[in-house]
Amino acid sequence: MDPERRLFLTLIVLPAILSQQECAWYLGFRLHNIPRLVEAGLVFPLGHPEDNSVKQFALADLERLRADTKKLSRAVDAVQKGWKHKNRKKAGRRPITSGKSSTDRRQQRDQRQSDDNNGANDQHG
Repeated sequence: MDPERRLFLTLIVLPAILSQQECAWYLGFRLHNIPRLVEAGLVFPLGHPEDNSVKQFALADLERLRADTKKLSRAVDAVQKGWKHKNRKKAGRRPITSGKSSTDRRQQRDQRQSDDNNGANDQHG
């Protein structure tokens, strides 16, 4: 195991905001698979980053994903579908499209966060 990864995973308290690399380590994926998880709407970068900018992720969101085996299964499927897409494209065949733009994913994330906040208000109010 990479020494940096080992050190990160043994921290007693993880930071609230994780880099793309830290997100990959935390979830057990490789760095190059994180964009596939974003495309699939399974992880959401904080703020509204441009497609080519550095993305950061909330530990709280990643903890929920990590605890949900159904979503983890969807994450593995998304990574496999991404590789299948890349290989089809490389072979000159028609690629598989997700049908979601980055704007759609942002709106989906914002709606989910709004729903989470409304649910928390209902429980406390």
